[in-house]
Amino acid sequence: MVKEIRIYIEGGGDDRDTKKKIRQGFNGFLKNLVYIARNKRIKWDIIVCGFREDV
Repeated sequence: MVKEIRIYIEGGGDDRDTKKKIRQGFNGFLKNLVYIARNKRIKWDIIVCGFREDV
């Protein structure tokens, strides 16, 4: 049984505000999947990492 979903986004930006905006955008884009996962009590997490210049 799936208990957790993690999605890693590389090249998310250099500061906390930029990473927050990207995380919010992906959560909005995937909102139907987030809704399904949370209804099934599956933890949903988007991890933003890496600098934009590294991509």
